Amino acid sequence: MEDPSNIPKELMEELESLKQEAAALRERKRALTEGLHSVLIAADEVLASPDIDSLLRRAVQLLHNRFGVERCGLFLKDGETHEMVGTYGIDRQGRLTDERLHRDPSSNWQWILDFLKPDPYRWFVREDCDLKEWDGERYVVIRRGWLATMLLHSPTGPIGILFNDAATTGAPVNESQQELVAIFATMLGRIVQFRQAQAEREELIARLREALNQVKVLTGILPVCAACKKIRDDEGHWHSMEIYIRSRSEARFSHGICPECARELYPEVYRRLYEQPENS
Repeated sequence: MEDPSNIPKELMEELESLKQEAAALRERKRALTEGLHSVLIAADEVLASPDIDSLLRRAVQLLHNRFGVERCGLFLKDGETHEMVGTYGIDRQGRLTDERLHRDPSSNWQWILDFLKPDPYRWFVREDCDLKEWDGERYVVIRRGWLATMLLHSPTGPIGILFNDAATTGAPVNESQQELVAIFATMLGRIVQFRQAQAEREELIARLREALNQVKVLTGILPVCAACKKIRDDEGHWHSMEIYIRSRSEARFSHGICPECARELYPEVYRRLYEQPENS
């Protein structure tokens, strides 16, 4: 083995630099692996939420507690009103904020959608911009600083926007953290759309079941006695028309008497009800 003292100093310094770079690369790989594992665990937690509202609330809490995001706000696109609607956020004290009263025309946000749409994992930071916080009724400016922005992507396109900043401490942007947040936001978009479609499907099924419970329809050919007008069922039993129809539909009967039958069966009643009195 060659005596290290005989190796040129420049080469030794280069070898040491390569060792440090390799160690840093291994550390970044380890951190990325752990981060992606955290994203998958967080996605599983969100997916286990019982409904859309609790799903969104849990997602915001995970961004703060698991990914270390200081403040954030999550907005969803309303497909019917074409508005961007607030959901939940985290304030400077780390508390969950209910921002569902906020609604804004999607046109005000279109430039963000267009800029980020080509890449589901893309994100960007705006420096030295107004940072706002929800006060229960509206957003108010609290300071200036950087603001990270990314989309909630779904197979059909963007369905929401996620913002986060460091308004609490003023810390600089952590790019590794933002990469993981952007990956989580994309997965969240797919989960939200899946749960929305699931909720719509369940609502449709419930409405159809309710309609079926309220409506019974008689179809096919009914065998009717030519004399007494009774109807024969599938088991060969004969029933009066009223009983047969009432047991197989929502129809109910009330009884009166038509003029022809009244004239034949109750002539006095017929004359009193239907015949004009003669002029005296």
